[in-house]
Amino acid sequence: VCGGAAMTRYWNYDYGALPTTGNSAPIVDNVTNCAFVYQTGVTAMNGLATLQLTLTREGESVNLIHQVHVGNAP
Repeated sequence: VCGGAAMTRYWNYDYGALPTTGNSAPIVDNVTNCAFVYQTGVTAMNGLATLQLTLTREGESVNLIHQVHVGNAP
């Protein structure tokens, strides 16, 4: 979960509950942009999940982008 200038991992929370009710650990700080986007494909059987993360420190930034193909076939 991205919030403020940090990304935090949560675990051991009940299904349907807010992640903040479980355990947590910081993953990275100095986060200036965090986006998670899911785009459907031409058919409903395909999709693309994109995670974009920008980290900034001492006036320099790095953009990290990871894309994953999602097969929605039953």
